[in-house]
Amino acid sequence: SKLATRGLLSLLCIDEAHLIEQSGGAFRTEFVEAATNIHKLLRLMPTPVPRLIVSATLRQNDEDTVTRLFGG
Repeated sequence: SKLATRGLLSLLCIDEAHLIEQSGGAFRTEFVEAATNIHKLLRLMPTPVPRLIVSATLRQNDEDTVTRLFGG
């Protein structure tokens, strides 16, 4: 949070985004917690930074979930 507040983060990356959901609907607890923490970091930043979400098998429902969780 100190780095975010000082504007020292330039990019946020999430790999393996296909793990956002299990069985097409049940959110993985650790991802929701991570998304919550990343959202808090984004609010602390004086300037918004790009967010890169990657996965070899990213599905549309995963993309929709990421967008919703990050308020996009």
